[in-house]
This record gives sequence, structure tokens and C-alpha cells, in this order.
Amino acid sequence: MVDKNNRVKKVLLSVKKKIKMELAEGFLVVEKYNMDIPEERDVVDFRIKRCMGDLANGIPKCIWYDELRDECIDCGCVIELKTLTITERNPERGTFRELMDGGTLQKSHCPHGRWMDKVTANFYRELDGRKLID
Repeated sequence: MVDKNNRVKKVLLSVKKKIKMELAEGFLVVEKYNMDIPEERDVVDFRIKRCMGDLANGIPKCIWYDELRDECIDCGCVIELKTLTITERNPERGTFRELMDGGTLQKSHCPHGRWMDKVTANFYRELDGRKLID
């Protein structure tokens, strides 16, 4: 019975992730990396390894990464999609007009600077009144 419940839970999480990804891609993602361009694919691979970890290369899994849901616990993004994103909309910030369009545009970044983007992360952290990263 427990095994069946676990399978049902995994299926439900998979469906939830698919719906969340489709909504995010439709409303929040503005620009994505082109995986046919090797340099852009390298950026995405680097981001994925920094979130999910790559023990073979000594990169630990991020403490904010929820493996079961493939989400960042801090920002709530689905990692599979966010790692592909260059520019996104933030529905929690912007002018009235920007909010009507889905939120202000921002550079996709790791809120903890793990993508070698601490300057970008700190820029948005300051806007949000969050503690800056050292």
C-alpha cells in the first residue's frame, strides 16, 4: 500500500511540474538559451550542475534544490526550465503596466549567486530588501 501511495504521489508531482512548467513558459519566460549553440548549452549544463550537483566533478547539490519536485526552495522555479532561461518576468515586481504584462523583466539568475552571478543576485536581493550575499 505504501509503495502504491508513493507511485501515486510521484505521478501527481510529475503532473504538477508539467503544468507549472507550461504556465511558466507561457507567462514568465521571455528568452531562452539555444541548445543548438555549444556555448549556450555549456551555460545551461553549468547551471544544472550547480543546482542538481555533479559529484563526479566535486560539485555538491545546492541546499536549496528540492530533488523530488525539481524546484528551487527559495525562488520556487522549476530548475529544468529556469536553467534554460535568459530573461524572465517577475510577477511580484514592476509598475502597474508591467504587472499587467506579467511582471517586470529581469535577468534569470540564481538567488544565491551559485551560477557565478552574485552581482546580479545581489542587485535583485537589494530591490527585494533581502540580505546581500558575501
